[in-house]
Amino acid sequence: MYILSYVSKGERQMGELLKTASKECTKDDTIRRQLKTLGNVFLTQIRLSAQVAVYRVTSMPYFEEG
Repeated sequence: MYILSYVSKGERQMGELLKTASKECTKDDTIRRQLKTLGNVFLTQIRLSAQVAVYRVTSMPYFEEG
């Protein structure tokens, strides 16, 4: 359980960053501008280890059920 929690730690932080960016988008902004802002936050702040990147690209499960 610790390993899974450690691996997904970055995703929780990314969620918090995206929530903050979403709140900062004003209602006057167009949908395109809001999406661009959120996309920029995601692309500039995401951090993946090589191991997590391989898991995601190959769709490997984090664990096998016995």
